[in-house]
Amino acid sequence: MELTEFKTKIMKLKYYNLLAGVLLMISCEKELPGVDTPSFDVSTEALSYKVGSVVKFKITGSANIVSFYSGEPLKDYAFRAGRLVDAGNAGAKLSFMSAVTGGTQGTLSNTVPPHLKVVASTNFSGNYDMTSIQAATWLDITSRFRYAINNTAVSSNPTPPGVPVDISDLIVAGKPIYIAYKYVTLPQAVNGTARTWSITSFQITSNKDISVAGPAINPIVTNYLSAGFRLVDQNPLTAPARSSLTTTTINLLGNLYDAVNDAGNDPLSENWAISKPIFTNTIDLGPDKPVAIKDQAKATALVEHTYTYTQPGTYKATFVALNVNLDNRKEIVKEITITVTP
Repeated sequence: MELTEFKTKIMKLKYYNLLAGVLLMISCEKELPGVDTPSFDVSTEALSYKVGSVVKFKITGSANIVSFYSGEPLKDYAFRAGRLVDAGNAGAKLSFMSAVTGGTQGTLSNTVPPHLKVVASTNFSGNYDMTSIQAATWLDITSRFRYAINNTAVSSNPTPPGVPVDISDLIVAGKPIYIAYKYVTLPQAVNGTARTWSITSFQITSNKDISVAGPAINPIVTNYLSAGFRLVDQNPLTAPARSSLTTTTINLLGNLYDAVNDAGNDPLSENWAISKPIFTNTIDLGPDKPVAIKDQAKATALVEHTYTYTQPGTYKATFVALNVNLDNRKEIVKEITITVTP
């Protein structure tokens, strides 16, 4: 085969490969076939049940995906786009866990932790620098809580453990509240080395009850992640604290003291972990969520769904049936009002 003929065949091969690629792209961009509206219905043997009775929802027809909203708080189809709770002046409660490790500074106690303070402010400017922090009014609420005396984490509530401490008296109408952990390192040459304090499971819950009946349901105002804590160090250049924030924990630790090579650098130093502004009067709980009771991977037909209501009330049970592909979506919603009696 001559060189010219070989080059010609190579050029033709490249052309056909390019053409095949273009045709493939066009075919991929073509919209997928439409989907049918689900043929789907739900019924029950009765519309009234006793608390604790099993409600059997009989299902006919078919759908690729089926989701169920029981109608209970936080599981209500009416709030599928989001739920804002007006808590008004209901107040709030605070809880967290603490643990302490290492160091020798101060005598550990469940009620008066050495050099760790829990404080709150309603007039902090929101500027996270020492000048602004010291200009704000901070109320010391340390004594309201219980603290660890070793590396075993303990609940912040004195008694009974696990129940949040009420902070309603700190809240000022129309103003946010800031919660902070203030860590003070004393000169370590004479007071001992700094300890590490760890704060986890930070949470503020509203006193607003959003339950229909029975045990209270108190919505979460903020948790550790949404509270957005920020660290502020008094001596970041000369004696930087070793505090840190992880996705689960505030770790508070003073500066490294070097008695041999830098004995003169041993200041009293403050290190703060301060939340973002927290509003307790209006709470964004996000969308109420359903339970998926059938997905496309299940080939078997869905003929029944059972559910048990544990509290009396009137509930709008809602089923959302869906047929879907990448380009098309068809759904049908079926609702049944269920009355649950004591």
